[in-house]
Amino acid sequence: MKLVLDFDDVVFNAAGLKARFFEVLEKEGIEKPEEQYTYERQNNRYFSMLGFIERICREKGWSNAGTLYETIMKACEDLLDPQMVELMQKVGVMNCYLVTYGDKQFQEAKMVRSGAYKYVVGHAVTQGNKKKEVEEICEKFKNETVFFVDDKDHYFTALDTVKYPNLKTFKYHKVL
Repeated sequence: MKLVLDFDDVVFNAAGLKARFFEVLEKEGIEKPEEQYTYERQNNRYFSMLGFIERICREKGWSNAGTLYETIMKACEDLLDPQMVELMQKVGVMNCYLVTYGDKQFQEAKMVRSGAYKYVVGHAVTQGNKKKEVEEICEKFKNETVFFVDDKDHYFTALDTVKYPNLKTFKYHKVL
């Protein structure tokens, strides 16, 4: 058995990091960071937190972008979902993979700082639909069941479950 997990909102509490992001920016005197963030997300395909902070600091004439980024990213240490960590530990490192969508540098920084890497044998950051990454794992382990867990339905639609009958998909719903 192989387990392929989405990172943001499945293994990692992305909403928690976003809350910390807004909190730090507001404390620094940035007005309405949520609005600026929303505008940035609508106008840029891949969000880079560091790039966003650097832009704001340039506009303000500040030189503390790195410090702000580090203050925000420190929160990653506490944002792994304990239930998902327990699942990955039970399944075992050699059977777990992370596949996530977004800015490669930002996604990898979150995975490293959260400690998620220590629970998986492999990871991929994609700017597409995750089809290639998931199906490569299915191809490599044709004789094993591959479970793919994501919180967004659209990542399941492109997958070829006829070609890969060993693939089982599950939509993740956070249990509160």
